[in-house]
Amino acid sequence: MSGRRSMRVHNAYREYRRTLGNSCQFCEIDESSIVGESDIYVIRNVFPYETWDGGNVINHLLVIPKHHVESLKDFTYKELKAWIEAISHYEHQGYSIYTRGPGSQAKSVVHHHTHLILTEKRKQ
Repeated sequence: MSGRRSMRVHNAYREYRRTLGNSCQFCEIDESSIVGESDIYVIRNVFPYETWDGGNVINHLLVIPKHHVESLKDFTYKELKAWIEAISHYEHQGYSIYTRGPGSQAKSVVHHHTHLILTEKRKQ
């Protein structure tokens, strides 16, 4: 996995994280970022990657549970079902799916979230 943000987005993200303190950014969702909702949210990533696995990112979404959990093992059955349905739907549309495990050093938000990343097709 290799995802990069533009320097402008990276700096904006770092500043945003500083203003949060101990708050969880996914426990208070901005309704304008929601693109789908059932027992989970599908939201636009406000600080999207610019590239992913060497390709330019066209769209970067996140799938998140509505309540604060750190791992898939903490999901309710309804949330698991909705999560699988969402990622299956987007995978079928060509999105890459990526989730960092609990305790990952690279995970910047402990609230469980799954990245859905669509890149432009590479020329063969």
